[in-house]
Amino acid sequence: MLYPYRKSTWIVIIFLLVIWPAFSVLVSSTGELPASISNLTLEVYLPTLSVELLLMLTVGWALLRSKESLATVGLVGFNFRNFVWGVLCLGLALFLFSVLSQIFHGLDQPKEIQQYLPRTKLDYFFWIVLSLGAALGEELSFRGFLITRLAPVLGNYGAAALLSSMAFGLGHLYQGIVGVIFTCLYGLLFAALFYWRRSIFPCLVAHFLQDALAPWLFHFAQGQPK
Repeated sequence: MLYPYRKSTWIVIIFLLVIWPAFSVLVSSTGELPASISNLTLEVYLPTLSVELLLMLTVGWALLRSKESLATVGLVGFNFRNFVWGVLCLGLALFLFSVLSQIFHGLDQPKEIQQYLPRTKLDYFFWIVLSLGAALGEELSFRGFLITRLAPVLGNYGAAALLSSMAFGLGHLYQGIVGVIFTCLYGLLFAALFYWRRSIFPCLVAHFLQDALAPWLFHFAQGQPK
């Protein structure tokens, strides 16, 4: 017998755990962005932002159908302490991944992401907007919703965090295999932060800053600071 969730909850669980990564695999199999792409904002950022909005809407739909509050997905604890912990978590993650990339040279910043980085001032503006949308959509979905719904089913928070992080990582296959590994590791760190703070707010902070600063972090990692 399935865990006594409403059908809507199971639909969203399956969507996040199976359909989301499967769609990423399908899209990534078509290859890189065409060299003739002329407008990142219109052709990449806004479509991606609509996908993040879809994530938020699916979770919101499941919560409404189940008559559950936003607190059940960790939307609590919006305070300065959690903000600081989010910043510190990102700093720790960047340090750890920097060390790992020195030890395992195949784990350098994935070059596949370069084609997605902003080029114009308008691109940079929508990159920040997209970073906020990605933080909200993905933390709400993969940490706040998926982990808290899988943990009672699996009887183990760690197993739920691992499955969620794997789905989260595969959803970023467009960044290449190294990008999937990095994203999965980020997912595990954010899951640990969520478990400790009982709030996705510090995860939102860390996720937003990581994405927003990605262009500068990438150029720094490549030895080309701008």
